Amino acid sequence: MNVQWEQISVPLQMGRVHTRVGGCPSAPSVVFVHGFVLAGDYMMPAANKLSPFARIYVPDLPGYGLSDRPPHIDLHHLGDCLAEWMQQLKLSRAHFIANSFGCQILVDFAIRYSELVQRLVLQGPTIDPAARSLGTPLAPAAWRDEATYSIVVRAGS
Repeated sequence: MNVQWEQISVPLQMGRVHTRVGGCPSAPSVVFVHGFVLAGDYMMPAANKLSPFARIYVPDLPGYGLSDRPPHIDLHHLGDCLAEWMQQLKLSRAHFIANSFGCQILVDFAIRYSELVQRLVLQGPTIDPAARSLGTPLAPAAWRDEATYSIVVRAGS
């Protein structure tokens, strides 16, 4: 299937976020979030495959790809920008698919903006190497609190 992708620039307080939009306009919204040294174009093969079934959004996070580079970037700031980006696009909720560092961004985002999240798909999440063992949960400390864990895992259920 040959998908037509619209290239848009979404204005945020920090600058502009380059975004690819495509797929079925009447279907549920799916947002792809790329990893650390990548940009949204890395997510395009999967976005193309899913496009007949969803309205797809593939942003270049601030400081990556064709998006503007803010003076300060950290995990929380990227989540805040993602929330503002959704507000600008009038996306009230979405399903999210992330890769690598994008998974960390989305976990933090889902904890702080659970009302915007329907589902998370976390592929190849990066984790703290010290936390890798069979005896230690792989989830971040915030998930160890059952109330917070419920928000992240069951958001939109």
